[in-house]
Amino acid sequence: MLRVTLTLTLLLYAANLGACPLCDSATGAHVRAELFGDNFWPHLLVTLLPFLVLAGIVLAIHRYGSLPDKSLPSQRHLTAPRGHSLASAQPLSRAYHDQ
Repeated sequence: MLRVTLTLTLLLYAANLGACPLCDSATGAHVRAELFGDNFWPHLLVTLLPFLVLAGIVLAIHRYGSLPDKSLPSQRHLTAPRGHSLASAQPLSRAYHDQ
């Protein structure tokens, strides 16, 4: 019963729910003319361009993967200074006090 009541209420007030006081006025006509005028497509392109560039970057990363960083040495070439090891189990706070 509640569903029927809500449906009838919406149907009776549908005209009021969709009414816009500016749509049929001179201001509404002016706004529509400015939005959808001669500059609509260039403005739309400029608005969407950052999203298109971002989508291209994401697609390139997804398709080709990230490129390896040649400036960083790989871990197998790392050597520790004399008397130290790379894998130390001591906390960092203690490591700084021991020096």
